Amino acid sequence: MMTCFFPVWILVVGGILDGVICKTQNLLRLLCWVLAFISMAMLVLKLDYGFNYTWQSALTPLAMLLTLAGGSLIYVLYGNQLGYFQLTENQFTAGILYCIAIFMMVCLVAVLSEIIPGMEPDFQTRMFVAILAPLVVALVGLGAWGVSKDEYKRLLLLGGQQSIHPMRLRLEPAGWTCVESRGVALFPMFGEVSYEPLDSKQSTDFEMCVCCACYPSEEKDEDEFRYEYPEVVPGVVGAVPA
Repeated sequence: MMTCFFPVWILVVGGILDGVICKTQNLLRLLCWVLAFISMAMLVLKLDYGFNYTWQSALTPLAMLLTLAGGSLIYVLYGNQLGYFQLTENQFTAGILYCIAIFMMVCLVAVLSEIIPGMEPDFQTRMFVAILAPLVVALVGLGAWGVSKDEYKRLLLLGGQQSIHPMRLRLEPAGWTCVESRGVALFPMFGEVSYEPLDSKQSTDFEMCVCCACYPSEEKDEDEFRYEYPEVVPGVVGAVPA
């Protein structure tokens, strides 16, 4: 098992070092790399070195990793429905394929955690596992292929650079301030995703207040501050009518 995981070890350890030393990843992505490392290490220790712990314990980190991945996908897809994320058609289709693949992987992990301790699966269970495992790989690969088409078009259009969005001016009591409103973010398996904060009036609506709680919102400047300028009386310097 240690030899079979050798290419994956390089990828996982490189991701952890990149997140800890270079600090180019957020905490959630680093946690996913750590969970993948723990899951692989527990499988190697049990199969190669005969450590005595249950298969449910060995597969728990993998189940947690799938839960985090599924929650992140739901966050991105639902944000696209609300208007916070602007996914392309290929990215949205890839997100749906990823969700289906994660659901199948959860079913596969549940089946393996039940049949591995007994090691006597019937023919139907063997066929289910044999068909489901390559189907998961095919769905993930198909979604990644669709995303790569968008990335290739962006490469031809922008030359590999990220899309540039100018900063927005906001009028505050201290004066005009530059704030970042619209922008782009890089998501694993999605590539470059555009985002734009929701309108505060829409996010505070009764039907959407719970749904929009996790998505940033902003108010329009003309509704935030209103200044009243005094009327100057002609012929009188510094006089302001009562």
